[in-house]
Amino acid sequence: MFSGLLLLLIGAELSVRAAVHLAAIFKVRPLLIGMTVVAMGTSAPQMAVSLQAAFADNTDIAVGSVIGGNIFNVLVILGLCALIIPLRVARQVLHIDIPLMIGACLLAIGLSWNGEFSKFDGALLLAGLLVCLIVIIRQGGHTPRHGHAETTEKPRTFTRILMLAAGLLLLTAGGHLLVDASVVIAIHLGLSERIVGLTIIAIGTSLPALMTSLIAAFRGERDIAVGNVIGSNLFNLLGVLGVTALFAPVPLTISPNAMVFDLPIMLGVSLGFTILLGLPLGVLMFLTSLRQLLEHKQLYATVGLIVNMLRALPFIILLIVMMPLTEIITGTSLGILGTLPPLIAGATPFFARLVETALREVDRGIIEATQAMGATTRQIIVKALLPEARPGILAAITVTAIALVSFTAMAGAVGAGGLGDLAIRYGYQRFQNDVMFVTVVLLLVLVQILQTIGDRLVAHFTHR
Repeated sequence: MFSGLLLLLIGAELSVRAAVHLAAIFKVRPLLIGMTVVAMGTSAPQMAVSLQAAFADNTDIAVGSVIGGNIFNVLVILGLCALIIPLRVARQVLHIDIPLMIGACLLAIGLSWNGEFSKFDGALLLAGLLVCLIVIIRQGGHTPRHGHAETTEKPRTFTRILMLAAGLLLLTAGGHLLVDASVVIAIHLGLSERIVGLTIIAIGTSLPALMTSLIAAFRGERDIAVGNVIGSNLFNLLGVLGVTALFAPVPLTISPNAMVFDLPIMLGVSLGFTILLGLPLGVLMFLTSLRQLLEHKQLYATVGLIVNMLRALPFIILLIVMMPLTEIITGTSLGILGTLPPLIAGATPFFARLVETALREVDRGIIEATQAMGATTRQIIVKALLPEARPGILAAITVTAIALVSFTAMAGAVGAGGLGDLAIRYGYQRFQNDVMFVTVVLLLVLVQILQTIGDRLVAHFTHR
C-alpha cells in the first residue's frame, strides 16, 4: 500500500508540475489553472484508483473513495490552508464555481438514487463536466503573465509532455498497487471494502491535492489553493465517477449501507418545520407568561403543559405512540415520511422552550422603551424582541439541530434510513463493529460541524 501511495504522490507531482508549466504558455489566470490543470492532475490518483477498483469488481472502493476524497478535500485541505493564510475568495468562486460544485453533487445524488451508476449515468456526468469546464474557462478568461514565460518554456514543451506522460504512468501503477493492498487489508482486518474506500484510499488519493494546496497557500497563491479543492471535487464527482461508470464492465452499485442521503432529508425537513412551528410557539409562551405583554395564565399553563409532556417523552417512545397519527398524516408509519411527524413533534416543544428562554434574556428596558414610543405589540416583537434575541435563537437552532441528529439516528429503528438504519441493520444485527465505529465517527463529525457553524453565527450577530 505504501509503495502505491508513493507512486501516486510522485506521479501526481510530476503531472502537476508539467501541466502547470504547459498551462503557463497560454497565460491563463491562477484560479483557472487551479480549477482545471492542477485539479485534473491532483484528481488523477482518484481516477486511477476508481478505474482499477471498478475493473477488479470492487465498486465499493470505486465509489467510496470519491465520496471520502471530496469530504477530505473540503474539510481537511481547505481547513489547513485557512490556518496558513486567510482565504479571500474571489467573486467568481462564490457566484459561479461553488454553485457548480453544489450542482455537480446534486446531479450525482439524483443519478445514484436507484442504487447504481449505469453507463448512461456516466455519460451524463461527463456531459456535466464538459458544461462546467466551458463555464469555468469562459469566466476565467486570460490575463497577461510575465513576458519571459513563453520564451523560457516553449523550448522545454517536449520535456514537459514526457514528464506528464511519466506521471500518468506512475499514477496508474500506484492506483493498481493501492487497490490490491487495500483489498488485502480489508480481508485481514475484517473491514468492508466500503470502509477502506471511504477512509484509507480516500485520504491517500487526496494527498496530492493536499500537498498542492498547502504549497500554494504557503506561497500566497490563494486562488490556486481554493481552485484546486473546488476543481478536484468537480472532477471527482463528474469526471472520475463518469469515466468509471462509462467504462466499468458492470454498473457501479451503491451499497445500501451508505444511506447518507436519508439523513440530510430528515434533518433538513424536520428542522425547517420545527423552526416554523417552534418560533411562534416560543413567542406565544413568552408573551403570555407572567408580567409580559399578553399575560394569560390559563393559556400559558395549558401550552406549557403540552410542551412539557412532549419534551418529557423519550423520542423512541414518541415514535411508536404517534404511529397511528403518522399513518393518517403521511399514509405510512415507516421510512422517511413516517419519521417526519414524530421528529417535528419531538423537536418543536424543545425548540419553543429555548426560544422562550432567549426572549427572556432581552433587556426589559428595550421593551419599555418601544412601548413608550407607541409601538404596537407586533412592532415590539418584530422590531425589538426578535432582533435582540437573534443570537439566542440561533443558539437554540443549533442545539435543536444537534438534538435532531440524535433523533434521526434513533429513527433507524423504523427503517427510516440514514446513519441509524446503517448502524442497526448492518452494524448491530450483523455484528460488524467497523460499521458501528464509522457511524459514531460520522455522527460526531456532523455534530461538530453543526456546532461550529452555530457558534460562528451567534458570534457574528452578538452585540459587541
